[in-house]
Amino acid sequence: MKTTMKTSFFALLIATTTGISAQVNMNEVESTEIKTVELNEKEAFTVKTVTEEVKALRFERADIGKEEKNLRPTPILVTKTIWIDNDKDDLFDKKIRMFYSKDDNAKLNYIATEDGVLVKDGKGISKLVSEEGIYQLNSDDTESVIISFDNLEASK
Repeated sequence: MKTTMKTSFFALLIATTTGISAQVNMNEVESTEIKTVELNEKEAFTVKTVTEEVKALRFERADIGKEEKNLRPTPILVTKTIWIDNDKDDLFDKKIRMFYSKDDNAKLNYIATEDGVLVKDGKGISKLVSEEGIYQLNSDDTESVIISFDNLEASK
């Protein structure tokens, strides 16, 4: 059942993204951050975060035919992939993916932990995601956040 839900969700996400990219110009930004977290002055775990942001570039309808055009405000679609390595080997132990849309000023607050990720919404409510599955969170800063969690230790 979990596999079917994951497959359906990712198929829908890919179909939606493909349809959008075929119709409009996109601005894509990708960044990677690798950080080692220390607890009690000892290296505890490593976190690698890959953030992909995609924004559709659309012009104002009133500017059709003009040389200088203004961009319409469009949401930024964010995919954040967080890899966690607990045992300092060559393979990551956990993979968390977060999918959400945001405006230019909003920011999703989260902290990577040894067990998973702690997500905090605009109201100060926190949720620890540390078990396999797909989660949906609602926040003041984002319309909805979809989180998928995969424990990769079982496949080692």
